[in-house]
Amino acid sequence: MDKIIHIPGFNLKVTRRLIVDLSLHFVVTLFIALSLLFFSQKTSWLVMAFIGGILIDTDHFIDYFLHLDRWNLLSFLHGHFVVSRKLYLVFHAWEIVFVLTALSLWWSFLAPLAIAMAGHLLIDTLMHARYSPLCYFLLYRWKHQFSFDKFNYYLFERQIKSLKQAGLIQEEKEKDIRTSEDQDENLIT
Repeated sequence: MDKIIHIPGFNLKVTRRLIVDLSLHFVVTLFIALSLLFFSQKTSWLVMAFIGGILIDTDHFIDYFLHLDRWNLLSFLHGHFVVSRKLYLVFHAWEIVFVLTALSLWWSFLAPLAIAMAGHLLIDTLMHARYSPLCYFLLYRWKHQFSFDKFNYYLFERQIKSLKQAGLIQEEKEKDIRTSEDQDENLIT
């Protein structure tokens, strides 16, 4: 089980893994942004790198609001939307990095966006997709009908455990989620 950390003053319980994940994204993006600023001498490249390395995560909000109608910070931080078993993550896609890289041959300002997005996706792949390295390809997720439990079962299970540990779902709800998975499997076969 991942260690739960209490953030004083905010009445929040988050996992150590989340803190490490967010910290890594920030540090790597900062390194990429400052490196690009140093080599290009363009402030706009620094801004584009932060957009690519940090704002890529706005797609988590999209997934959250597709499945939950009320905002709850604790619920969001623990990925409560995974109980729907659908995960789109439209900006977390290597295909976008490839397209931006190709376009940067004509529009160089897109290069830092592509580089920072690649840094972000590399961290995510190493941290969350060791058993399913293709899950950060949009076409791979599409092939699996964006079913989180199918394109990255290991991470899906870890998220469910985190939700239980934070007290956001009870054993009964977990059984409901698993029963619904079994029913879906029966429909497919």
